[in-house]
Amino acid sequence: MIEYTTVAAMYSGDPTVYTFLCKMELAEKLVPQDKVVAKSARGLGVVMILDVHDVPRDTGNFNYRWVFQKVDTDEIAELEKAQLNKDIKRASEAESEPEDVAAIKAAVGGLAPKKPPVKIPSVPKL
Repeated sequence: MIEYTTVAAMYSGDPTVYTFLCKMELAEKLVPQDKVVAKSARGLGVVMILDVHDVPRDTGNFNYRWVFQKVDTDEIAELEKAQLNKDIKRASEAESEPEDVAAIKAAVGGLAPKKPPVKIPSVPKL
């Protein structure tokens, strides 16, 4: 049996406060301003927690939806900082090739032999 409570939350740009169901193990870790993933009628969305209810408040005649995963905003902050400081690099093909293949390409200037064009036989007219 899944034990749950409810949370009050809102979508960015929408002043409406919604009540979502939330598993207790997640609810115990949430504080106001946390961002969580919510399942809504329109699909997945991110909402901001306003309040975690001690006693569930799902007493209305609604089809209550769930919040189920906390968004790691520290991770995106770290990624954006690295990008700003130019402390990121693109993955390159050379790094994924075996050393001998990379050495051969370097020796021949990275040019591979071209294949001759393929001739397509003509179809006789009927």
